[in-house]
Amino acid sequence: MSLGSLITPLLEQYVKRPKIRAAAVVDIDGLVIASKFKEDLTDDLVIGAVTSQIQASAERMKKELKLTSRFGNQTMDTEAGKVIMINVGNSGVLTTIADLTADTNYLLSVGYIVVEKLVQIIEDEIYDIDTNLPDFSKKEPQKYSYKMCILGDGEVGKTTLLTTFVKGIDRFKEDYKATIGANIMTKNYQLLDNITVNLNMWDLAGQFDYFYSCRQMYLTGSQAVVLVYDATRKETFDNIQKWYDEVVKLVDKDKIEFLLIGNKIDLEDQIEVSYEEAKGLAKKLKIPFIQTSAKIGNNVDKAFGSLAYNLVKKNF
Repeated sequence: MSLGSLITPLLEQYVKRPKIRAAAVVDIDGLVIASKFKEDLTDDLVIGAVTSQIQASAERMKKELKLTSRFGNQTMDTEAGKVIMINVGNSGVLTTIADLTADTNYLLSVGYIVVEKLVQIIEDEIYDIDTNLPDFSKKEPQKYSYKMCILGDGEVGKTTLLTTFVKGIDRFKEDYKATIGANIMTKNYQLLDNITVNLNMWDLAGQFDYFYSCRQMYLTGSQAVVLVYDATRKETFDNIQKWYDEVVKLVDKDKIEFLLIGNKIDLEDQIEVSYEEAKGLAKKLKIPFIQTSAKIGNNVDKAFGSLAYNLVKKNF
């Protein structure tokens, strides 16, 4: 089967969501791998405008990748509708075109779910995934609460990631202050219109040989663990296995939702850990992986949003 034929069933489910007109997956060369229009979209002028926008988005991504070698998530209003572009790992972009009245947060939340599955198909070569999307719309408003711990060496950006996620990139600070013991932050994340996720986030000290007994106590009762390395310092990546081993020694890994984050990807000329190498470790550990920049906010919301989704979907 071709890659397009594997992705199309997922896009078919995606465009059935309210106010989504069309969706397309574009590779890093700007070529459309697969696309799908909503079945009741019959106006030729609208279809033409949407098609043109998909092509324009592909050219936009190709041009930006050529200039900066990376592409961040983008949202814009056009004549064809609201356009949401979310990067699919290092393989391309999911372009969504929706009604101008569509809620951006809703589109991003559902888009992240689709992107997670796309990464599994394109990069992990897992072809038997369930392409159905959970139907949260039939549920009454609900709120879920989870405890999450974030671990990794010192100075990898754990505290900054949480601060950016909770308070925005305007709170970014260049100066480094080591976390002593633990720092706790909380955010009510609006996963979908009717689903709020309360994330109780424990930022644990990065000194591995110290605070062991404290980490054991802090990890108790956690439902999620985020492991972070600095993409500009190879040793912090090499230590991820050590952090992972400590977690699974202290808690039941089958009850934990993991996420691996490679931070500081904005420092392109200093990168020491390639995307492919980190993806290989994530595949070995069987956990999701994403690259971020806490400084400019790239993929930060997406990272924690996908984690929230993976926690909530267990209830459906």
